[in-house]
Amino acid sequence: MYLSKYIRRCDFMDNMNTMDFNQKIDVSLRASLEATPVERNASDDLSTGSSSDGFWNLIVLYTGSPQTLQNEFPSSSFTFLLGNYAIVKISEDDIPSLAAFPQVIYIERPRQLFFEIVSARQASCLSAIQENSSYGLTGKGILISVIDSGIDYAHPDFCNPDKTTRLVALWDQTILADPSAGRFAPAGYSQGTLFSPEQINAALQTAGHEERFRLVPSRDISGHGTAVAGIAAGVVGTLMLIARLFDGVSDLFMGVIIDKTNTRWGKARPWVLWSAPPLVVSLIMIFTVPNIGANGKAIYMLLVYIFLAAVCFTASNLSYNTMLSLVTTEQHDRNVMNTIRFEFTMIAQLVINVITIPLVHFLGNGQKGWTCMSIIYAIVALGMFITTFAGTKERYKPIKPEVTEKKKKHPIKTIKILCSNKYFILITLAFAIIYTSLGLTGGSRIYYAKYVLGNEMINSTMTLFNYIPTILTIMLIPIFAKKFGKIKALFVGFLFYGAGLILEIAGPVNLPMIYGGLVLQGIGHAALYSCLFAIVGDVVDYSEWKDGIREEGLTYSVTSFGQKIGTGLGTAALGWILAAGNYNGTAAVQPDSAIFAIKSLFLYLPLAITVVVLIIWYLFMGIDKVYPTVRKELDERRKNAKQN
Repeated sequence: MYLSKYIRRCDFMDNMNTMDFNQKIDVSLRASLEATPVERNASDDLSTGSSSDGFWNLIVLYTGSPQTLQNEFPSSSFTFLLGNYAIVKISEDDIPSLAAFPQVIYIERPRQLFFEIVSARQASCLSAIQENSSYGLTGKGILISVIDSGIDYAHPDFCNPDKTTRLVALWDQTILADPSAGRFAPAGYSQGTLFSPEQINAALQTAGHEERFRLVPSRDISGHGTAVAGIAAGVVGTLMLIARLFDGVSDLFMGVIIDKTNTRWGKARPWVLWSAPPLVVSLIMIFTVPNIGANGKAIYMLLVYIFLAAVCFTASNLSYNTMLSLVTTEQHDRNVMNTIRFEFTMIAQLVINVITIPLVHFLGNGQKGWTCMSIIYAIVALGMFITTFAGTKERYKPIKPEVTEKKKKHPIKTIKILCSNKYFILITLAFAIIYTSLGLTGGSRIYYAKYVLGNEMINSTMTLFNYIPTILTIMLIPIFAKKFGKIKALFVGFLFYGAGLILEIAGPVNLPMIYGGLVLQGIGHAALYSCLFAIVGDVVDYSEWKDGIREEGLTYSVTSFGQKIGTGLGTAALGWILAAGNYNGTAAVQPDSAIFAIKSLFLYLPLAITVVVLIIWYLFMGIDKVYPTVRKELDERRKNAKQN
């Protein structure tokens, strides 16, 4: 089979080479035709316009009668456009004959388009219009066209109050035209079926799904097009920005609330239970948007997302983190608990990424599928929250005598006292800097694969080479940490991480060296995920020993705030640096300045940050040395407090 394909290809190239195509065929199309099938399939650029059945969709400029072209190539499908242009679906074997035909002036393939908001707005002069309020433009009365996977035309979002459709037209290019059934392609086109509002309304008036889809058999298999059309992307982006700002501040408030909570179950543990019902309800709500108009839906999404992310999840996650320093005082036990937590977190993320879309399809697609999926996940989550609450106990109680209580102050004053603790400052900086680096490398990986390595498909493989070593080695970290200490484990982990970056810098386009570097970085991530949050518990103990201040909730909330600031900064810096490097999302080939910017984001800046983090861990070494004394004296204080 492969030999026959090779012989056929050689014959094809011989035909190509025997004719003069310099003036008639586009350079990029010639490059695609000359590429082997393996080369073509490995590149989105080379494969644009081709299909697996051996046919190409090409753009043709011609002269004379369109009918002459159609008669000359009866096995090809032509869609004739204005200006003597046509779109042709033609066999690869017939392309040389088409190029040699006298009426054909020029042939090119479709271009792969990349949307880049800043350059697109500037090129179309939209920035000046949007930034000048004197024009009085609001967007009202604008007709929106969505080119996507389809649309659930029966969804309430696309129906008027009287149950008639809001759609002006629905062009389903997967449904063959059938004049006998009243189905026609759009005027001047031969592909697909154009359904009118009258046809859609007739389908909407039917009682059952079967009859509806018999009249208008258009479906949105994946649900993506329906989601895109349901809520404008610009609105969602604005909502997410507002919610993120609120989310960052809510951590600090929740930390204070946890520290002031005093129940028979403890102070952090009850919030794991209390936050569970509203959290799972809001999870279902965010996947079930009512038909209350565009403005109503925007407000609904804003409120639900803030309630979910900035209130319910913050209360749940922060209390869960805080329990790490309340369940046990043993450093090794905290490290093991945190390691197991992140091991299962990564496994769960992997499982969810794999099963979610198939599960939505199985449950009926569209709004129904996503809602049912959210209900299943909510039930599982609720069961886990209840299990966590029932299976844990806060064993470490605050000291009530004057040692701690006399120094308890207003939260602002408490933060000032905590800031006098160098380890509190260092751990907060570590969170912010580390998550800035993670934001840079995670966001720039796809750019590095596409423009430096020349194949964006490699991104998935790169992720696996980074991810799997973390899962495989994370359970070994507590063993190392027990013998040498968590700070040394983190120090060694970041040495591995830095070594991985150096290996990649030494061979920036060498795939084995890139993959090897990612493996080393993955081992470094294992130490990070195993030890970082566990160290916060040690900082809490040190604060109590040094200053008489034990504020688990506030301490974890500040480090969480640093984490979110770092993540946001990393994401923002990604855009800033790409813009500074003159990156152009519409260009197939980037300038040298953009390539350097991408390398800086993926290699150079993370390496510089790694050096800074290593300095932080070096300055942090003292806490492991003093911690046995801290633990001994705190135990004595507790013993004396009980006796008194």
